[in-house]
Amino acid sequence: MNLPIEVWQSAAIGLGVVSVILAGAYLMCRRECVLLRAENEVLLQLANTDQLTGLGNRRLFSARAEYLMKLLPTPSTNQARYRERQAHIPALTAIYIDIDHFKQINDTYGHPAGDVVLRTLAVQLRKLLRDSDLICRFGGEEFVVLLPDDATDALRVAEKIRTAIANVDFGIKDLLGITISIGLCSVACQVPLDQLLSRADAALYAAKQSGRNRVVVFPFSD
Repeated sequence: MNLPIEVWQSAAIGLGVVSVILAGAYLMCRRECVLLRAENEVLLQLANTDQLTGLGNRRLFSARAEYLMKLLPTPSTNQARYRERQAHIPALTAIYIDIDHFKQINDTYGHPAGDVVLRTLAVQLRKLLRDSDLICRFGGEEFVVLLPDDATDALRVAEKIRTAIANVDFGIKDLLGITISIGLCSVACQVPLDQLLSRADAALYAAKQSGRNRVVVFPFSD
């Protein structure tokens, strides 16, 4: 069927207009998707971050710690596989850190000063620890660190942290110094994460009961 050239021209123009509209819609949709993805990433970051210190929060800690725990061998892992896994992560050690007499600091110098102490401690922990170490604030004056190290190495790190913090100038008038108490527990095989944290928390309690400004190590027990 032969159609007049004008009909073909109109059809071509129509197709061109449709193509432009579709291209515009595609670009707009793509832009919206990029913006939505960026917004979701920001929201996820906020959901996993302690807003005062910028450290990870309990939610982030739980997710990453569970992942690291699964990298450890199980008690039933065969010997060759056990050695292979230990070559990557010899052990996991949970370290609980608590600021001594923090309530007294808030009561004496005010909550803004307490916030300065928390932020400064977070900065110091970042300086003292490796990028591969997991550092989080669980709330209040309590911080938790997870190291891919055994108890011997972790104890050395914990003592380094305790000594360093005792010598930090927190920049608060009349505040002579701050000390911390630390409790830690280490495992070489997979265990329930809450049990590991519970033992480290118990070690922290023992450190505070023993006079504070010290490190206490508890062995893991079922």
